[in-house]
Amino acid sequence: MQYRLGRYRGVWCVIWVEPGRGTKRRSLCLEASQGNRPAAEAAVAEYAAARRREAGRPVGIVTVEKMLDAYHQARPKQPKRQALYAHFGNWTAEAIDLFACEQYIERRRALGIAPATIHSEMATLRSALLRAKAAKWIEEAPAVRKPDKGPPRDRWLTPEEANKLLDNAASYHIKLFIQIALYTGARKGAILGLTWDRVSFDMARINFAEPGAETGRKRRAIVPIQPGLLEALKEAYEGRTTDYVIEWAGGRVQNVKRGFMEACRRAGLSDVTPHTLRHTAASWAAQAGAPMWEIAGMLGHTTTEITQRVYAKHHPDFLKNASSAIELRLHSARSVHANQKTGTNGENDG
Repeated sequence: MQYRLGRYRGVWCVIWVEPGRGTKRRSLCLEASQGNRPAAEAAVAEYAAARRREAGRPVGIVTVEKMLDAYHQARPKQPKRQALYAHFGNWTAEAIDLFACEQYIERRRALGIAPATIHSEMATLRSALLRAKAAKWIEEAPAVRKPDKGPPRDRWLTPEEANKLLDNAASYHIKLFIQIALYTGARKGAILGLTWDRVSFDMARINFAEPGAETGRKRRAIVPIQPGLLEALKEAYEGRTTDYVIEWAGGRVQNVKRGFMEACRRAGLSDVTPHTLRHTAASWAAQAGAPMWEIAGMLGHTTTEITQRVYAKHHPDFLKNASSAIELRLHSARSVHANQKTGTNGENDG
């Protein structure tokens, strides 16, 4: 619906057209003079925003289920947390407090759910509540407690394990997915959403950023294509049937979980997920001495802070200067101590 400023009988009014009902107007109770125009334009904007909020407001009681649905409609790439729907779906915002959050967290822990998953679930709940408040569906967004994520998993593959995984990938698209992940360190979603128009064979570059997509916290990088990956991509390009790099049976692949886990089972690998490949790529780069800023760029990190915290320990120069300084200081102190025992000339006293 388009709302515009107009004049009617000497006063400013907001004008719009309703399908099947013709032109409508509403007085803003302001004299139609140039001096009042800025205030009138602001009033039109406020009226339009109020009408849009009212049009999008759910019918009846605003439940958590409706708030979650609206959140996922606005952010379709965010995974739906079915556990939130099952537990809080029929609740209202007023019923949620810190005690209710603690109960939910404890129930999920009792089921053996990983701390990082519970953290993400509570973060989704909080985001949905905040969005509902911004849309004026609710007056206040209650506080939501998010548990600690726990220590990050440090599982990465050795080169031998990576080769076993590739050898045991039964489907061609699973093998290609693994190759791209290991060579680029890209996230699963970025690889599955990659289209051929963002793969440049001439420049040997892959642009994982989707045109027109919002730039969020998880940025996507432009990475070079190494020779080993280049040949695999050229082969896949020759046999393509869709615009997507990862395809199967003439369609886009939405998830590789089943095929990937089957390859892990055959390779005898445990505690490995598609995200492990991203962690592996960055760990290998650090172990080879790549600068942290380059690894951060490959991973799409906006700063090196996270990269340093997670991958610096793999770098061959990790804390080297600090450790060398301690060794030098200790060696110097021991030399002085030895001289004091033997005399300044290095001879025994007496």
